[in-house]
Amino acid sequence: MKQDGAPRILVSNEGEHMTHRKLIVELVRDNRLPALYPIHEHVELGGLMGYKPSIAAMQRGAAGQIDQILKGRKHGDMPIQHQRHRAGI
Repeated sequence: MKQDGAPRILVSNEGEHMTHRKLIVELVRDNRLPALYPIHEHVELGGLMGYKPSIAAMQRGAAGQIDQILKGRKHGDMPIQHQRHRAGI
């Protein structure tokens, strides 16, 4: 990365990038390059910053909404959920 003159890295959410996220974070860190990652889990592994919320948090929120719908609540009556998470810097 550094030899090719990359000034920064933008990691996408393609399957290979998700599967090998720990290795990618380590390589970027070892090459001392700033990077923007697709999910918060990259930040938890030591990445600089992410541009999407935690997958686990989104799944928990979806599970709660599904539970409410299965109990008879109409989806149109449910509030829009916003996620706030701490900065990854």
